[in-house]
Amino acid sequence: MTFPKLPVRGFLVESVLKVSDFHQAKRYLVTSEELQRRCSPPESYSANTVVAYLRKAKGQKRKIAERLAELDVMPSTRTKLTSQCSKLCEDECSDLADDIMYLAAKTIPQKRVAQALPEEGNVHAALARTEDCMKTLKAVENALEAHWETFNLATHGLGPAVIKGTISLIDSCLKEKMKALKTKNTDV
Repeated sequence: MTFPKLPVRGFLVESVLKVSDFHQAKRYLVTSEELQRRCSPPESYSANTVVAYLRKAKGQKRKIAERLAELDVMPSTRTKLTSQCSKLCEDECSDLADDIMYLAAKTIPQKRVAQALPEEGNVHAALARTEDCMKTLKAVENALEAHWETFNLATHGLGPAVIKGTISLIDSCLKEKMKALKTKNTDV
């Protein structure tokens, strides 16, 4: 039984991030929705920027413009914002953030970090300070999340994912500190 081939609602692009593990380069689907986000503020991609982003030859500009019109994606007349994140598609940004956080979790010794945190005063005071720090960290995370829409769009999800991962790593170190302090408290 054969299934009808569904039309692809976007473009396949080869990964910009090359891993030298002798595997074929990874390919990502850049959806019409992602292109729409890139052609809207804060980046406002122009047609030339879209062609470059899709890693296509300039000679294909007219063909790409026709395909964008089919997908109801309207590039701007002038690109307003680009960064190194602009080179990566959203799925690539997600994979990069996952790799960064995986490496951080695997290589940063959370127990040793917790042990390196100062313990001024008695154990009860140190427990209270650590708990306050955890609450403040959560409040900062919530405040950031409420105001990072433009940052999220400009970094294609990479920035917020790395910040959330970093906050999670700090929280894990603080939890390790709490465990150590509670153990110390029962020993006293």
